[in-house]
Amino acid sequence: MFGSLCRHLNGGKEPPELGDMVKRLSLAEEKRNTILHSFWAASPDIGSVTRAKVTAKRRSGLRVQFETMTAEDMEDIAEFLGDLGNDLLNYYVEKLHPAL
Repeated sequence: MFGSLCRHLNGGKEPPELGDMVKRLSLAEEKRNTILHSFWAASPDIGSVTRAKVTAKRRSGLRVQFETMTAEDMEDIAEFLGDLGNDLLNYYVEKLHPAL
């Protein structure tokens, strides 16, 4: 949707920096979904948590995946999302709405 909006506001042309921004937005969506669509539990290791992802598909059946994430992993995700948010705001002000 962001890419379509940018092209629309740019006279139907794709701005050169759009590809990188869209890739980062896609990665942000994956990271967000990883956090929100998982079950979380305390880990036996201090400073980490265990993420459980449960999926049920017709072909592969019920699957449970476990992943240990450290506080640093979570901070990296938060920093990535925060940086992307700032970059989106700057892009909007500089490229899409320069009158601000």
